[in-house]
Amino acid sequence: MFDVGGKEPLDIVCGAPNVSAGQLVPVALLGAELPNGMKIEEREVRGEKSFGMICAEDELGLGTEHAGIMVLDKKAKIGEPFAEYLDLDDVIFEVDNKSLSNRPDLWDISALPAKIAVLLELKTTKIFKTF
Repeated sequence: MFDVGGKEPLDIVCGAPNVSAGQLVPVALLGAELPNGMKIEEREVRGEKSFGMICAEDELGLGTEHAGIMVLDKKAKIGEPFAEYLDLDDVIFEVDNKSLSNRPDLWDISALPAKIAVLLELKTTKIFKTF
């Protein structure tokens, strides 16, 4: 049984060699889709129903480690979204460059994040990457 911050603990079957009671771990709940495309569904594992998955680094797209589950440090909070724990609460805006051809003021793609920040009334600035 795992406390995932909901009303009731969930049964999650895990066979990782490094799992133990009291650990803080990333859990993918039913309906989640992992970076590799795997969708988390209710499954029967070793004769027991599992209602989620405890994840390893490679399953989360955070590395190549698959020898065991990823164990979080004590700053993690039960039920906290994993993206918040990693400080990855970014928003991605996809911009269709074809629509910018008639807007010379938007031709400088490096200025686009600043324009979006103004539209969203953001009070802080972050470093934006353009590819």
